[in-house]
Amino acid sequence: KQWYQRRVRGISDSLEKLPGVCEETDHKLIPSGYIDCKALGTYLFVYKVCFPVAIFFALMSLIMIDVRSSKDIRAPIQNGFWLWKYLIVIAGVIASVLKMPDNFAYPWMIIAYIFAFIFILIQLLLLVD
Repeated sequence: KQWYQRRVRGISDSLEKLPGVCEETDHKLIPSGYIDCKALGTYLFVYKVCFPVAIFFALMSLIMIDVRSSKDIRAPIQNGFWLWKYLIVIAGVIASVLKMPDNFAYPWMIIAYIFAFIFILIQLLLLVD
C-alpha cells in the first residue's frame, strides 16, 4: 500500500454504519455508482478536503490586499456573503473529493508542509513579539 492509502482507524467503519452513505446510487456526480467508504478513511482524503479550503483562503487573502477600512469597496466580501462563501468551499470540497486524481497527493503534501512551516514561523514571531 502507498502511504496515502493507509486507513485512519475507525473513520471508514463509522461511515459504513451511516445509512445511505456507502450504498449504490445512479447519481451523475459519482461516476463509479457508489462512494468508497474505505477511501474516505485515508490520509489522502484529508489532503483532498484541505486543498480547496487552502485555495479559497489564498484567494480571499489576495482579494483583501490593501483594504484599509470597512468602507472600502472590497470590505463586504470579507464581512458578508457568508452563504456564498460556504457554498463555494463546500462545492470545492465535493469536486476535489470526487475528481482529484490520487497522484496529486504527494506534490500537494510537499506544498502543504512548506506553507505549514512558514505559518508556524510567522505565528512564532507574532507570539514572541
